[in-house]
Amino acid sequence: MWAPWWTVFRRRRPIRNSEEGDRALLEELYRASVAAADPVAVTTSLLHQLEPPAPARRVWLFAIGKAAQGMALAAIQWLGTSRPVVRGIVVSPEPPKSLIPGLVHVAGDHPVPGSNSAAAAGHLADMASKVGAGDQVYVLLSGGTTSLIGAPVEGVTFTDYREAFQRLLGSGLDIDAMNAVRKQISRWSDGRLALALRHAMVQPVIMSDVVTDDPATIGSGPCSPSGDHSDFAHVAVPLLARHDLPVRAAVSIARGRGLRVEHGPPLTGEARDCGRELAHHLVRLANSVRETTVVIAGGETTVTLDGGEGSGGRCQELALSAAEVLSHSPTRRICLLAAGTDGRDGPTDAAGAIVDGLTWRRILEAGRLPASDLASHDSYKSLDVAGSLLRTGPTGTNMLDLVIAVVRPAAVRA
Repeated sequence: MWAPWWTVFRRRRPIRNSEEGDRALLEELYRASVAAADPVAVTTSLLHQLEPPAPARRVWLFAIGKAAQGMALAAIQWLGTSRPVVRGIVVSPEPPKSLIPGLVHVAGDHPVPGSNSAAAAGHLADMASKVGAGDQVYVLLSGGTTSLIGAPVEGVTFTDYREAFQRLLGSGLDIDAMNAVRKQISRWSDGRLALALRHAMVQPVIMSDVVTDDPATIGSGPCSPSGDHSDFAHVAVPLLARHDLPVRAAVSIARGRGLRVEHGPPLTGEARDCGRELAHHLVRLANSVRETTVVIAGGETTVTLDGGEGSGGRCQELALSAAEVLSHSPTRRICLLAAGTDGRDGPTDAAGAIVDGLTWRRILEAGRLPASDLASHDSYKSLDVAGSLLRTGPTGTNMLDLVIAVVRPAAVRA
């Protein structure tokens, strides 16, 4: 839920924005946040903390997740031509635009495992079986890993496995709780990939998409078991990019623009409730501040499917619930963006949405009932008719969801 404490950064010079300018500023900050999570740059920075492997050691890359392609490219560049990769695998949500020589490229399913994920899990097993004693394996992990290589452990049918994923996604549980269950039934989770590579030296490199930054939770921990065990002595300490990297980038850019910034705590809890609580906070802020303020936070909310199964995602549901509260104060200059850094919110073509105090009325004027859509988790349709959806396409990365709002006090006029 939205907590009442804030870290506040003061502006250096006055700035005023029109409503159109506020939307442009939000999109600029979102783009800067996504750019900060660029997997090539992030992975390169992490790998430079290491010494390159010995020339005599065979090298393998296992890149899995929404940022797999970029992470693999960074690793190839870091290794250089003097230490060529023997082989490896890249598992991502979509087929790559360009192939990396020497690596097998496969596409898995997300957010629910399907036949592609099962095939990816099989490719991973085949590749792991070829890794020899003393080889060096870099396991590059990012958001989406659990589903992309999703396959059941022995004794669990794929039908039951897939149904478990679907139920968990609509349960309202947070990612830690969901992955605590999924790792028990998933073939490559809870350190099982590391066990398959027990004769090699394994270096995990991870871009976090969970607020705890726990390697055992990220991707359900392919190389990080729930407890310590001597069987994992060959696994090095993971190199980790923290989940809040995009938020810190947005804060830095906003401060550079001379704006007063409030850096909020991680977003957790039910998306609908979080959106309402945040919107109430923004209205109170508009009534109290004397200068334009940017509110920035990141995290991962949840959606409990209580009978409604419409189109939309957690960011869209948060945005629509916020729009309802903002509609009661339509004269306030408040504009809010909620979007995922991966460019896809739920099973839709939108990253999220941008709403303001007039969004709710626009939806009604277009002939839809936003309250009904919100109740049935069908936020996409309402936000679409209002022209509020933010469509970016897949960004090639994934760290967390972003919520950024511009609040201009009542006394400020365009």
